[in-house]
Amino acid sequence: LASQQTTKFQKLQASEDGRRVTHLVQEFLEWAGLEYTLKVFTAEAAGGEEVYPGRKGLENALGYSGADETPLLQAVMEGQVQVADLPSPLPQARPGAAARLRAQAASPSSSE
Repeated sequence: LASQQTTKFQKLQASEDGRRVTHLVQEFLEWAGLEYTLKVFTAEAAGGEEVYPGRKGLENALGYSGADETPLLQAVMEGQVQVADLPSPLPQARPGAAARLRAQAASPSSSE
């Protein structure tokens, strides 16, 4: 079952839209203050070496600038972001980023 889920996720990550979905989830977790969950999700999602660009990077990629009190996922759902006309690709991963993210998620958070 785990290998089947990995395959589904790898297929999702193979497309620009799939990577945006992953980044929207990451931005939501960050917005909600779910830091530990974000670290775990990011480490698992980083298997494809994709690096979360942060809210500002994601806003730029989505062509959106709105209130910080609204998660970007909500803005997409409410139609404030026109997904069909996304202007720019997401930033590419930096070498070794996935390994750093997995190590970071495995260590206890200093912010807790």
